[in-house]
Amino acid sequence: MTGGTGGSEDAYAKLAVAGVGTVIGMHIGEKHRKEAEKNHINVVIAGHMASDSLGINLLLDNLEKKGVEVAPCAGLIRVKRS
Repeated sequence: MTGGTGGSEDAYAKLAVAGVGTVIGMHIGEKHRKEAEKNHINVVIAGHMASDSLGINLLLDNLEKKGVEVAPCAGLIRVKRS
């Protein structure tokens, strides 16, 4: 999962060697897309709000276990996991 920055384009070759077949992200630059394609890695663009909700829910689950009260706002869809 990527966000904010895609990191180095060189990562795709290393990800492919490690057996990664799909990267899920919020966005991808053209250089990164070409490297992913060259290395036979699928890229799924999940969109910003969906990606935020996915990642932050995992963090919020852990915070709630520690007694922190969570108030979803600004487009966050709160889905609790056990």
